[in-house]
Amino acid sequence: MSWPVVGRSAAAAIEEATIAAGIPAFELMENAGAALAATAAAWLPRAGNEISGQTATVLFLCGNGNNGGDGLVAAPPP
Repeated sequence: MSWPVVGRSAAAAIEEATIAAGIPAFELMENAGAALAATAAAWLPRAGNEISGQTATVLFLCGNGNNGGDGLVAAPPP
């Protein structure tokens, strides 16, 4: 599936309209974090890779703001 790329102001307007339509911001963050985790897992070598025998280590750097929340959902602190 291909999604259009939007700029910062357009993304903010889409998010604002979605929340105004009744979808909680927390649910949006949960969905974004789950999608990020699934995408990262699909791109990374699988655990027990038969060729290299190595697994991938991922570092999520999460700042403040909405994207930081998405990252914390995708890779919760231990």
